[in-house]
Amino acid sequence: MIIKIALVAIVLVIGCANNPRIIEKGGFDPAHVPRWFKEPPVDKRKAYAARTATGKTPQAAITRATIFAECSLQLHEADQMRVEKQIVFQENPVTYRAYVLAVKTSEGE
Repeated sequence: MIIKIALVAIVLVIGCANNPRIIEKGGFDPAHVPRWFKEPPVDKRKAYAARTATGKTPQAAITRATIFAECSLQLHEADQMRVEKQIVFQENPVTYRAYVLAVKTSEGE
């Protein structure tokens, strides 16, 4: 349990260190969905998770999407997760949407 809490803390610290880039304002447009989100990479040695989430701030949206990715990858004690790509759109004046691509790796990779 402590390890999972530590992993979440690390993910949040890493996410906070990378200021999200807001590339466009406006309503949700399916054309804005990144290709890497629609077609995540396939690798027999690694597991990928592409998740999206909304939030009232860009960082809140990224944090939620990152946590969703972590849950879907089902991390164990020896596993680590790395966010490979992220992007944020402002859907309206009070809502941001983040897309995150995360990869699960074993310790030592």
